[in-house]
Amino acid sequence: MPWKGRKPYFFLVHGLPGQTLMVERMFQNNVPVRGAETGGYLRRRRSVTRLDRDTPLVFLSCWGSGPEGHTAAALKRSRPFVPDPLAVSSAAQDVSNVTRRDVYAPDREHWSRYAHGKLYDHGIPTTPANDPVDMVKLRPEPTPDELDGLAARAGLETSPDFTPAMARDTALRLVRALRATFGVDVGDDKDVPPGTYHRLLRGIGALEVMRRRDENLRDHGELTLDLLDRVTRAHHGLTTAPGTRPAPPDPDDVRTMLEAASARLSADPRSTLPDFVPLPSVDRARELIGRHGPDRWARQVLGLHPSEQVTAAHRQNALWATVKAVESVENHPDPDALTAKVLHLDTGVDPRDEALRADLLRTAATAAALGRDAHDPTALAAYDLERNGALDDRTLITSVNGTSTGRSWTGRPAPSRMWADRYVISPTAAWPAVAGHWRPGTGRAPGRAPIPAHTYWT
Repeated sequence: MPWKGRKPYFFLVHGLPGQTLMVERMFQNNVPVRGAETGGYLRRRRSVTRLDRDTPLVFLSCWGSGPEGHTAAALKRSRPFVPDPLAVSSAAQDVSNVTRRDVYAPDREHWSRYAHGKLYDHGIPTTPANDPVDMVKLRPEPTPDELDGLAARAGLETSPDFTPAMARDTALRLVRALRATFGVDVGDDKDVPPGTYHRLLRGIGALEVMRRRDENLRDHGELTLDLLDRVTRAHHGLTTAPGTRPAPPDPDDVRTMLEAASARLSADPRSTLPDFVPLPSVDRARELIGRHGPDRWARQVLGLHPSEQVTAAHRQNALWATVKAVESVENHPDPDALTAKVLHLDTGVDPRDEALRADLLRTAATAAALGRDAHDPTALAAYDLERNGALDDRTLITSVNGTSTGRSWTGRPAPSRMWADRYVISPTAAWPAVAGHWRPGTGRAPGRAPIPAHTYWT
């Protein structure tokens, strides 16, 4: 376990992304609260106050270290997709901030078997793709006074449009970006100037100052991990084969890029980000957004309600979703095949039609804004089906007891109720089963191995 060699304090509680579910004893119902409230409860708890200051907390809660984001029902075992991880905090991070202790927590569902006051076993389920899972370590984030000092060390005072509150908020984003890139222990030498952490902080601060001086990016939110990724790849000339997903840059590449950014701003204090590196996919995305208008495009890509006001955060999320769409769609080796596959074009429809290409790009951007893989044609095609009603209630098939048992994509109304305790066995696995016969839903045919799956047809 990641806390090997330490004796942690265990806390078991239900949770959702960004929240914990506390139980009211009188009514025995779950009450959602933010992590800061949970942290205050733990900080006041007598069993915690008696602990040594370096005793960590193991926060056994579903999505304890997962900030609130987009969590599709089919991806419950995955991490929630968060468009801007630097802007939000998880419940476990809030607990760490309030208690000023290290915290370990899962970033997805957590399963446990707890009875009679004893935890028998627990674990974190993986995804169908068998993604690696672990308990995420979190450390307390800097206090407001500490953030003021870090803002000064990052050189944010050189930007005249920074108020003290803005500089403090930006410093926290920079801290989170460094932790996300180099690990949560990156600041271990923060009290040893001029150590590695101070150099990294100065570099990422220089990058932010140059970004804010770029009038084309200043109105699209804040510094993000997406920008850090693109600037690193541009600085090192890292390219990607057409039709493939860019690999995340190596932390050493980010380190040398930040050193170069610091050197650039020191040599020319008036430098802007385009003076440092070119960002063609970002420029192309801004061009597309400019054709529609930033607010109108953000509404389309993010699916905002007509009455909802478009904010800088919305424009930021729409920009980076469009960047991902540009990098995937306009870098594909066979755009005709991609258009036909993703949009499910009928035979004879010309995929080179400009309106279809525009629809493909918008589909990819909208999918990317929800955390779908814009570089996976199958994922984009699945999203196109979803946005056209494939998962609407009207396609649901329900059993006689009212539970959902499947979907009908025949284009005809699904039966109002369906008996699902019997199925047809086909000796040849073909449909229709000419020689098949009805069997009760035991999952095993006489003299045969268990049937791995059953499909209900309409």
